[in-house]
Amino acid sequence: MRSRQVAIVAQVADDLDFDFIDIRAVQLDPVDLRGLPRIKEDQTEWVPPRFLPSTGKGILFLDELTSAPQMTQADCYQLVLDRKLGEYVLPDGWVVIAAGNPASERVCISRCRGRCATGLFISTSKLT
Repeated sequence: MRSRQVAIVAQVADDLDFDFIDIRAVQLDPVDLRGLPRIKEDQTEWVPPRFLPSTGKGILFLDELTSAPQMTQADCYQLVLDRKLGEYVLPDGWVVIAAGNPASERVCISRCRGRCATGLFISTSKLT
């Protein structure tokens, strides 16, 4: 069952004819976002997961961010704020929206600081 927030963001993506990727941050470990390392030409590189977009335009929705482990939150914040994660760069045409419950909701949350207290973030987009 989709939450109201997910349904709203999915509808916006549909109205804009954008792809929509819904990621529940609470269900991820940091390696799930960053990907796995491999050796190439005697150097380590990270292989990003398939669920991160590589082309097109769309909305990447990171839900339940405040309930995720702190290391996963840090990776998500890098996607939101910097549009990248390690070597992975979010393609132009994609926007990241992250949502989470504030502490006042008295749900399971991992302590976060700064801008995360607002409960909703939208990345600086490069929509084309």
